[in-house]
Amino acid sequence: MEKKDQHVIPECYLKAWCDPATPKNYTPYVWVHTRDGSSTRKRAPQKLFTETDFYTVKLDDGSRSLVIEDSFSVIEDRFARLSNNRLKDFAKLSDEERALLCVFTAMMSMRTKCQRANWTDFFSKLHDQVESMEKFHNANQLHLSRQRR
Repeated sequence: MEKKDQHVIPECYLKAWCDPATPKNYTPYVWVHTRDGSSTRKRAPQKLFTETDFYTVKLDDGSRSLVIEDSFSVIEDRFARLSNNRLKDFAKLSDEERALLCVFTAMMSMRTKCQRANWTDFFSKLHDQVESMEKFHNANQLHLSRQRR
């Protein structure tokens, strides 16, 4: 299935953490340590921080929308080029480049499981409050739900 394993932390970001002493003809890797520090291993960035269908929107007809994953991919690609061409040399950034850096940073702050749970909780509570207000005011819920789409 297309784009099933999705990076919670983008591969383009992880590449900056690759061991600079990676031997030639080896896949670049980062060092991964267990939480308790009992073991360490080398892992390629493409194999780290992935979740199955983390950004996939499952539609009512059973199909998968990859609009979030695809949007992230565009931003990540642009960030990778900026990082490789301008950030590594501490070059002065244009307004557009600074905006891209801000978008990437904002995107990074929203991609974790914890943040996803926070936003899911927030919007669920907001949804419940709206439904409660609709009932209290005898609003036509069917009419309002059509307007939201």
